[in-house]
Amino acid sequence: MSIEVNGAEEGRDPPLDPAFASITIAKSRSGYFFRALHEAYSTPENRLCGTAGEYFVAAELSRLGYVASITLRNVRGIDILVSNVDATQSVGIQVKTNQGSEKEWILSKKAESEIAENLFYIFVNLNGGSMPEYHIVPRNIVAKYVRETHQKWLKTPGRGGRSHVDSPVRKFADQERQFLGRWDLLGLANVQANTSRDTLSAPTE
Repeated sequence: MSIEVNGAEEGRDPPLDPAFASITIAKSRSGYFFRALHEAYSTPENRLCGTAGEYFVAAELSRLGYVASITLRNVRGIDILVSNVDATQSVGIQVKTNQGSEKEWILSKKAESEIAENLFYIFVNLNGGSMPEYHIVPRNIVAKYVRETHQKWLKTPGRGGRSHVDSPVRKFADQERQFLGRWDLLGLANVQANTSRDTLSAPTE
């Protein structure tokens, strides 16, 4: 299957207008995936990186048999609502995406204190054009990690022995790939995980 990104192919719809990409959601399972391809790879600017990540996550959730719905932009802190097929369990997801393969993502200060049940982060690596990778992390683990690592950074002398100036920027990293492919942590179905660990903890730096 070919995808035309700069102009419409004969007999096909014209390409999506990026201005409407965040509110126009494809209904089919493959629709999420191809919309994500459009956002990630047909636009040179990085400003749509986050939107691409959301569509990739929605596509993967659908592929795994979940019911995933991307929210409107005014839903604070939740990018995707996902449930099992009979709608007896549901969770909220916030998606953070980077274009490359580095296992590190930028967050804000509010990530330290937003500890709530049934909320998860999914951190996405777009891998520069290869297939994306997904790190599924409970929000309380993210909060603990960013809080502790930021305090450690503040206490560590910077250049010339000077103290770091506080910043609203926070970072989460999963260098050991502890949360890679951990869809089972969502608690919605018995999906196969990439690890057999039973005890979860915040990753080390």
